[in-house]
Amino acid sequence: MSNLGIHLDKNVYQGTQKQTLLDFLKEFEVLCKDKEFNVEFTQVVSLASYENLIKVTAQESVEYVANTIQKFYTDFIESIKDELY
Repeated sequence: MSNLGIHLDKNVYQGTQKQTLLDFLKEFEVLCKDKEFNVEFTQVVSLASYENLIKVTAQESVEYVANTIQKFYTDFIESIKDELY
């Protein structure tokens, strides 16, 4: 989760949205723990903190941020889910 945050902060936010990004990462992590990684991507994008993060993102970076989060979900969360279930 921290790698996702570092990647987005360096490539998009450059320190300007630290709290909003941290709020999303924390809520995403809690969702994963509460659901024991049995999480669907639709649950991630429906998080209030995800919506807030997208709102504060410059229009030209929204697609990059959304795709980066989806790639993280696919590469890490789904692989963990596959191992557990």
